[in-house]
Amino acid sequence: MDNCIILRKIRLFFIFLFLIWISLYGQTFQLKYDVITLNLIFIIFVLSLLIELPQNFLVMDVILLFYIFIIALGVNFYENKTSVLRHYSLNIFPSYLLYFSFRKIEKEEILTIAFSVSFLSFLITLLGCYEIIFKKNIIYEFWVNNPYYYRFLYRTPRMMSTLIHPTILGSFLAGTVFFVYFIFSIIKKIYKPFIIFIIIFLLTAILFSFSRGVIISFLISTFFYLYLQRKTYYIRFIIIGILILFIFLSIFLKNHPSFYRFSIDYPLLSYCKEIKLENLNILMKILKGHPFFGIGIGNYHMKFKDYITDKQKNIEVLIKQKGYDHAEWHTADNMYISIIAETGILGSLLFFIFLFLLYRRAFSTLKIKENLYHKNIITVCVSGITALLISMNTYDLFYWINPLLLFWFLVGLTRSLLIE
Repeated sequence: MDNCIILRKIRLFFIFLFLIWISLYGQTFQLKYDVITLNLIFIIFVLSLLIELPQNFLVMDVILLFYIFIIALGVNFYENKTSVLRHYSLNIFPSYLLYFSFRKIEKEEILTIAFSVSFLSFLITLLGCYEIIFKKNIIYEFWVNNPYYYRFLYRTPRMMSTLIHPTILGSFLAGTVFFVYFIFSIIKKIYKPFIIFIIIFLLTAILFSFSRGVIISFLISTFFYLYLQRKTYYIRFIIIGILILFIFLSIFLKNHPSFYRFSIDYPLLSYCKEIKLENLNILMKILKGHPFFGIGIGNYHMKFKDYITDKQKNIEVLIKQKGYDHAEWHTADNMYISIIAETGILGSLLFFIFLFLLYRRAFSTLKIKENLYHKNIITVCVSGITALLISMNTYDLFYWINPLLLFWFLVGLTRSLLIE
């Protein structure tokens, strides 16, 4: 057997292990056993180099390299220098290695990845449904410490499954559901009802995350996917389905504690709006002191008290009186604000330029490329990336390792299929 074929099979095995790792093992595991993450990604990267060395580099590859260099400069702003390497190992190394880890991906590998992601998404949804129905998650009962467990199990029930937090679960599924769409488009008609059931199942999990941002990101990215697939006629049916579903939920879940989050009478809604505005003032204070390179990855939360405004202090007093932990509000609650604050004008500009070039090259490839499987998987990945990027508007998504790794996995898979 050709050595290249053997290497592909070994790489595919480790990709499967990587997908299991980021799907079934949440933030607690990712932080405690980060060496597993790094080893899996490094092995996949080395195998890709053995399969084929990079022949050409695109402008966006160089932009990404400069972006990572700017992030590295943030080391200077850490007071505890000994913790820098570990913290950055979860942000810099995985992203860059994943970006170049899928050289010469073939049709069989694409199908295996698509089925693997779909199966794992279904599995974590199944575990989440068990959690909602039986008010119990054995993972957090016996093995993993989840600080959100009793809050989201009893006080405001929201599905967490294996990923610790409902918003992380919802965002993760919003980024992977397009692999199920892909499978639906290629399988025989006899199996399509089963795939439709899985899609509805995943949609249920996304809804039961009770995250407004996640639901919006799922809808917009689904419309975007249908547009790229030139199936916009499905959009009308989706809109009708959403209206029916909303009416159904309004009737049967109107007294559900978490359904109240979608109401304009949600008790923390006004505070959320005020704090989001104050976060912009905090951002301006940060940029005034560190305009070009920011304050370093993860430092927005760590240095929050150095920049908090008097108005936000007063709001936090009111939040604490309502029984909520005010420390949870010591983030931007918007990943883009965090990126700008932590990487500065130069870093954030490079990140946005990189995204622009990635999308432009993907659209160009979709117009030119003839390989149907490659075109479909580019559409899947770009739609998943879009879902995560939209979800970032309402949550600090990249502070959580699982969606961060999923994002760079999708970016790397997209990069491997682009025409150079």
